[in-house]
Amino acid sequence: MKYLFITLAFSLFLASCGGPKEDSPSLKEAKEVHNRMVGIASEMKDILSLKMTEYESRFAPLAARGDTVLASADSLVAIGLGKFSDRLFWVQMSLEEWESNLLGLPGEEHNHSHAEGEHAHDHSHGTNPELTDEQQLELQKELESQILILRDSLMQINLVVSDGSNVE
Repeated sequence: MKYLFITLAFSLFLASCGGPKEDSPSLKEAKEVHNRMVGIASEMKDILSLKMTEYESRFAPLAARGDTVLASADSLVAIGLGKFSDRLFWVQMSLEEWESNLLGLPGEEHNHSHAEGEHAHDHSHGTNPELTDEQQLELQKELESQILILRDSLMQINLVVSDGSNVE
């Protein structure tokens, strides 16, 4: 009987310590939003890289032709390339700032995959344990609205400079 009591007491002790707490519906949704945002940011980096490659391939031949084309104030090609690079740079900087504001969620591991040689950002993302699950969800939704605006801005940047028109 003594052993039964000790076994029962030990079992109750282990049960009271509990295992991992199940996430609330709000925290589950916040994690879904967070993972979706991280995916969008990753896609945006790929698109930025492609657009920068396009810019460089269009810019290199002009640079080889000499400074007169690039320095000409009325050169629509040079103006278009400048606008294109300025807008790409703005999106890139905005994306970096957005990432710096990105907080991790309690219990969320960050297993981001990277292309070879790409590993320049901090994975810690920090968390804010003082926020309730509902506040975590609202924060993630706000960050998601910001990244969607940035993505829309990126998708509107186009480079068509063959005749100097349609540069956006």
